[in-house]
Amino acid sequence: MKNAKIYLILLLNIFIYNNVKSQVWSAVDAGFNYPAYGMAEFNGELFVGGQFTPQGSTQTRGVAVWSGDTAWKQPSYGIYGTVNVLAEYNGQLFAGGSFFYCDFSQVCASLAVWNGNYWSPISNGTDGIVNAMQVYNGELYIAGSFNNAAGLPAKKIVRYDGTNFSQVYGGMIANQYAAISDLEVYNNELYAVGEFSLAGGVPAQNIAKFDGNTWSAVGAGLSGGTNPYGSSLAIFNGELYVAGKFTTAGSVPANYLAKWDGSNWSSTGTVFNQQIYCLGVYDGDLIAGGAFTYINSAYKPHIARSSNGTTWLDMFGGLDGPPFDFITHNSELYVCGSFTVANGIPVNNIARWVTHVSVKENTAHVVSTELFPNPFAEKTTLKLDRNLNNATIEIYNAEGKKVNEINNISGNRVEIKRNELSAGIYFLRLKENGLAIGKSKFVVTD
Repeated sequence: MKNAKIYLILLLNIFIYNNVKSQVWSAVDAGFNYPAYGMAEFNGELFVGGQFTPQGSTQTRGVAVWSGDTAWKQPSYGIYGTVNVLAEYNGQLFAGGSFFYCDFSQVCASLAVWNGNYWSPISNGTDGIVNAMQVYNGELYIAGSFNNAAGLPAKKIVRYDGTNFSQVYGGMIANQYAAISDLEVYNNELYAVGEFSLAGGVPAQNIAKFDGNTWSAVGAGLSGGTNPYGSSLAIFNGELYVAGKFTTAGSVPANYLAKWDGSNWSSTGTVFNQQIYCLGVYDGDLIAGGAFTYINSAYKPHIARSSNGTTWLDMFGGLDGPPFDFITHNSELYVCGSFTVANGIPVNNIARWVTHVSVKENTAHVVSTELFPNPFAEKTTLKLDRNLNNATIEIYNAEGKKVNEINNISGNRVEIKRNELSAGIYFLRLKENGLAIGKSKFVVTD
């Protein structure tokens, strides 16, 4: 019955006018009693890690699982401490953070692995906090504020091939507070961001990149303000967006957010009043979350979205505290962090945001769309209620990444071929003369 109601809401909101989207904040069961820091999908379920402990109807410790049912589940006995990051690698789920025990009695020094039935330690873990994990060149890179991992000297970063750990060419050096906050693969290189001044012996101000053999600087890095650092990375519209607490990227003024195209830094022209903790992509928009409450002097409490990385829109009332991670799960955006209310709805450190359909700007240009067949395996036809002139179709995957674009469209029928799209859910955005005039959702099958 619940699914039927959601589907009805979707149908009633096919077209939304006046430059807005149809959005809904909702709670995810009772949420958690303490903050949640990281999320990952594993075997079709949503895993959430944090500082939380059992309370009321939510009997979870350190890690919780959401299967779309009515309550959270705890994987085995859980993790005793704080889980900052979760990542899938080689068919297993890895957890990193600041904890000592997993599954009640096993010693797991800030690293643990879930095989589907129980948590277990990985070697002898690390001597400090784990903040980030990323798969690169077939290996799992693990980063944070530690100096040793699995008995090896590892200055803030180490890699794991499923059997053995190895050093990453010198790691990061700064002061005793040095740390890596996030990792991302961009243009076939691994980028690390955080608070450090050397990477593999090379001067690198709070951001560096690794090509599999050597570290190098990313321009002049991130600087400006008191104790500048980088906190999050996200790829959006082919560029690497970098967030954190800084006022300059390279030699470019940047208030807590900048972008890198592989060669040069550039500003987004946006002024956040406080730092950004996390970035994500959903439904073709860049999502930012953090301590900020104003963007370009407009009130946008702790979370906002942008279709171009420059102009930021409110997310239906926002949050009463900062988010720390975003993930797309079952075509919905899940947000976790340290907050209790989303637009007046009690949510307790995790919330779900649904964008049904969006059509922006001039309502006179809105068109009715129909895709047939849908789902499809090879091709489908987009049918419109009027002729188009020099229009564009943008196609995004469920993670919000643009995967295809069809240009120079005229007439009222467009054939869309599967091409290289894998099986899954996709979103179609139709534009004419720079205006978004229609949107649809389709499914590709095998």
